[in-house]
Amino acid sequence: MQPIAFVKQLWHYPVKSMLGENRSHLDLDWRGVARDRLLAVQNQTGKLASGKNTRRFFYLAGLFDFAVTTENDLPIIHFPDGQMFSVDDLKLEPALSKVFAQDLKLSQETTIPHMDAGSVHLLTTSSLAWLNADARRFRPNMVLQTPEAGLLEQTWLGQVLCIGDTVRLKINQPTERCAMVGFAQSDLPADPKILKTIAGTGHLDFGVYAQVLTTGRIFEGDAVFLEPQLLG
Repeated sequence: MQPIAFVKQLWHYPVKSMLGENRSHLDLDWRGVARDRLLAVQNQTGKLASGKNTRRFFYLAGLFDFAVTTENDLPIIHFPDGQMFSVDDLKLEPALSKVFAQDLKLSQETTIPHMDAGSVHLLTTSSLAWLNADARRFRPNMVLQTPEAGLLEQTWLGQVLCIGDTVRLKINQPTERCAMVGFAQSDLPADPKILKTIAGTGHLDFGVYAQVLTTGRIFEGDAVFLEPQLLG
């Protein structure tokens, strides 16, 4: 059986809506990517900081100016002015509150997931080539190298991907986009035309979410196969 793709990039985001970290491997458990978005900035009303306003989230401008790296599995938050705080540093929350001029704390996920929707987020280079966009705008966990140009991963809905030695993921829903994809981040300037181009397809879907069926570790370079579908 020939692979349909290879793992090109792997990302995780220890703190929701802050810049993430490129990794050589990821561990996947039943929740999704291990420790991905396990932490979030929370305001006094209990809402989580995000790039949009919903019942659960509140828009907090400037979060993309913060980046997170990990040292021995401990997230380190990098402030835009160069300050760095580990997430267990008692000075972190007062520093965040000062920057955003409101009382904020760092909240760890409990029974309600911090994710917007699906647990693992995938993109292909085919979709990125179609849109002519940088993968970082879409905050995927996984970018798959594929030969075609076009919205390839949308054709995998309902199917199972086998990645590396053990991991199996079921592609269960498309990823609906919002204005966040056009926000400036790191060296990427603001580009509101990106969402307009996606919307030109007749919907706002770009990328897909997947559910973990079999846990394990995946690496950059791993081959990706479509699991044969059984005929009922």
